[in-house]
Amino acid sequence: MLPGMAGANLSDDVALQATAICGLFRAMVASGTLGRGDLVDLPAMAAAAGISEAQARMFISGRVVLPPRQAVTFVAGVLERMRAVDSARAEALAGGGPPGAEATAEGVEAAGAALRRQYPDWQVSLPAGYEGLGGEEAVRLVWTARRPGRPDLAAVSAAELGGKMRLAEADMADTARKRKAWMEG
Repeated sequence: MLPGMAGANLSDDVALQATAICGLFRAMVASGTLGRGDLVDLPAMAAAAGISEAQARMFISGRVVLPPRQAVTFVAGVLERMRAVDSARAEALAGGGPPGAEATAEGVEAAGAALRRQYPDWQVSLPAGYEGLGGEEAVRLVWTARRPGRPDLAAVSAAELGGKMRLAEADMADTARKRKAWMEG
C-alpha cells in the first residue's frame, strides 16, 4: 500500500461480493437456468434469510435490492435447493428408485389420491409402469399433472409434483390479485 492510501474496507468488499452474487443470480433467472421447481420452498428460503416471501419474489424479479447479508443468504438457500432437487432427480433417473412412500404400487396410488384431494382442479396421472414396483427391474416414475389454461407439469416424485402445483396455484392467485388491482384502478 502506498503512503496516504486508505486501507481496505471489508464492508465495501462484502457489499461488492454480494452485488456480484446477486447479479449472477439474476442472470440465472433471466436465462431460465433457475426453474420454477427450484422455488418450491420459497417461503422457507425467504424466512431463513430474514425476508418475507413477497420481498423474495421482488428480489428475484429485480424490483428490490436486499441488504448484502440477506441477499447472499437467500441466494445460497436457492442454490442449495437446486442442488438437492438435481441430486434427487438424478438418483431417480439413474434407477435409484422412487422415494420411500412411492416404492410400492399402493404408495403411488395413495400419493396420487392425496394430490388429487389437495388439488381438485388438476388432473393428476399416476406414473406409467408403477405397477411394476418391487420387481426385478428398476422402474422410473414420471408424475404428470394437467390443468386447463396451464402448461403440463412433470416430476420424478409426488412431492416434487405437489410443489410444482403449489407454485402454479400461487402464480394464478398472484395474477388474479394483480388483475383485480389493475381493474380497480
